[in-house]
Amino acid sequence: MHERIAGLLVWLAAFAVFVVALLLPATDFTGNETVYYGYDYFMCGFWGCANSPKPVWGWYANPLFMMTLPFLLLRLSWVAVVIASIGLAVAFFTSMGVTEGLSPNEGGVVTHHFVAWRAGFYVWLASFAVLMVGSAGHGIALRLRKPRLNA
Repeated sequence: MHERIAGLLVWLAAFAVFVVALLLPATDFTGNETVYYGYDYFMCGFWGCANSPKPVWGWYANPLFMMTLPFLLLRLSWVAVVIASIGLAVAFFTSMGVTEGLSPNEGGVVTHHFVAWRAGFYVWLASFAVLMVGSAGHGIALRLRKPRLNA
């Protein structure tokens, strides 16, 4: 029972970092004074594959983040490590391709050009790293607690 609580605590710690990322500014664009926060991307980021000049698949790492919870509760920490690693890779590598800007207007002209990632983006990536490292630590702790037959 304590292993499940530990797995839940690992996930909650990573989720707390994830929530902080939602509240921070995530990107800078030219052409407007609007700041785009993490929650803006969380709410409509699934359109990134169809709604930008270059498809952005990074949002699809979020369901992978959520998928790790049942594996941690079932004490399958290594599965959670693999899923969190894939999520971090998807989040990082697909988001780093963003260089062009937001979706074109009706005339096909991109009016808001990408400038830089801000703190929210990096904290979002950190939430995956916390989940990955925490899951690995949880898996190691489970392995060390397992009684050995040849003792």
